[in-house]
Amino acid sequence: VSSYGQPSVIRARLDELGIIEMPETGQRLADMDLGWDSHVHDNSSYGRKTPSQLVIDAFIKGISGITVAFNQLATLGNVEEVLAAGEILGVRVEIGVEFSVRTRDHRFHFMYLLPAVSTSTELAEFFRRNGETLRPFLDGLARNQASRIASIRALIDNFNAVHLPALNGGWEPGSVYALPRLDLEAAEEIVPLENLNRMHLGELLYSQWKPVLLRRVLLAMSKVNRAREELANGSISRWDFSNIEGRYQALRRTYTELNPEDLRSQYFGAPQLSEYPTVFTDMKAVCRPLKATGGSIKMLHPLEHGLDAAYEAVLANAGWIDQVEVYNMYDSINRS
Repeated sequence: VSSYGQPSVIRARLDELGIIEMPETGQRLADMDLGWDSHVHDNSSYGRKTPSQLVIDAFIKGISGITVAFNQLATLGNVEEVLAAGEILGVRVEIGVEFSVRTRDHRFHFMYLLPAVSTSTELAEFFRRNGETLRPFLDGLARNQASRIASIRALIDNFNAVHLPALNGGWEPGSVYALPRLDLEAAEEIVPLENLNRMHLGELLYSQWKPVLLRRVLLAMSKVNRAREELANGSISRWDFSNIEGRYQALRRTYTELNPEDLRSQYFGAPQLSEYPTVFTDMKAVCRPLKATGGSIKMLHPLEHGLDAAYEAVLANAGWIDQVEVYNMYDSINRS
């Protein structure tokens, strides 16, 4: 219907989908400055989209600029991809790197924003000039990632010890109806270990749990069909049939509503296990070389430890902080 180009039809669809109408000026989105998202993640960290998909999504929504946040800069493939996609589609792309610092008795989160680079050539030149300056920071990120993986291992061990027996209750161990133990090796099929974080644990459990649940649903359906025949010839009561059908409907509902994010929050949300130590404890030592490269520092979701702690952290580190993120929809969901 849209292909006929009728303005009333197009505008109705834009309203329905929550997409803005773009003026046809021939300009690139980056030059129109119509909208922005200053904190997005690709699938190498906390997101589910590839770098190219992030930029395509921004293009469709009429967003002129995005800041893509990474956890690591050990490999630059995803960074180069998102820059190339931005150049092709005319979306302005900034690159950020998340890190955390223990300051004022709390662990706060920050983002190092690289100076503006728009191509892989400019990115390579930036690292050629600043490689030695950035080395302590990049080494610290790598050490933090090792600690992050250790915390993920603890979350997996906790799941296997606490939740797995309950999910497999009443099913023969080792059968096709029993969920196998989770392990880090299986996680590598979803994302390389150097990029692994606890957000991926929901994806890991989903990939293992979905086929097991399907087999349980099919078995329950066959029991319902057999019970329906037994009800017809009087072998079982209506009450027995209702119980069998109720178990099938509950299983089917669990299967159809299954999603990675709910699994992550339900089984891997323990804060005492997901926290890991950071090697960064001196704000000045971390930020001085980063700012020497021409970059800037943004404080992320500052209210994670309450308003008073935010005041103290900002005032104590004001000489190093260039921006403060005052609103982040995703990170604000579970915060006061």
